[in-house]
Amino acid sequence: MNKYLKTVLIVLLLVVVIGGAGIGYNYLSKNYKDKQKDEKTSVETTTEEITEDNKIENTDDNTVGKSETEAAAKEGNKEDKTEAGSGSDEQAATAPDFKFLNMDGEEVHLSDYFGKPVVLNFWATWCGPCQMEMPYFDTAYKKYSEDINFLFIDLTDGSRDTVESAKAFVDDKGFSFPIGFDTEYDGAYTYAVSSIPMTFFIDKDGVIQAYQIGTIDEGVLNEQLELLVK
Repeated sequence: MNKYLKTVLIVLLLVVVIGGAGIGYNYLSKNYKDKQKDEKTSVETTTEEITEDNKIENTDDNTVGKSETEAAAKEGNKEDKTEAGSGSDEQAATAPDFKFLNMDGEEVHLSDYFGKPVVLNFWATWCGPCQMEMPYFDTAYKKYSEDINFLFIDLTDGSRDTVESAKAFVDDKGFSFPIGFDTEYDGAYTYAVSSIPMTFFIDKDGVIQAYQIGTIDEGVLNEQLELLVK
């Protein structure tokens, strides 16, 4: 009988331990999922808060791979995520700032280029749609470079794109515009870049006037540039 009771007690103990472990796992899993959901919401806030009135159109785009989106989810600049370009001076806000490397390897910020209108474009050498629109931007750069700052920010992940390979790509194509390097994915995080190309049109005061996800048409590009220099 004592042996039987001992066996029963052991079984009951195992049931309690297993049940407790299951409850603990469910609790931790729920907290983890809630945390991931909060982080995802925070990352997506930037582009969601730019109103639909600012969006030019959706076209075919190139989705950034898993490794890039995971890298973009790092801690970064989280302030100034207020609504932009809503048509009210009180509600309009400057484009969120971020840091990147210029052609000379110097760390610079988007805000360094305010004072003139800015065309901000996120791209990568492996992105087919990015390559399709680059000739349009090269022509536009030659025409508007004195009046507009063009920032072509490469998603420099260190594997598919490096500083050296991005420079070589632009040189081989014969493009004249300068490029920047988002080596720490500060720009990708700040602007919640999940698909490229992605282009923002920012006025001289640093306010986003329009944006587009996907390849931009040459005519639409020129229309937006004319609006920026007015």
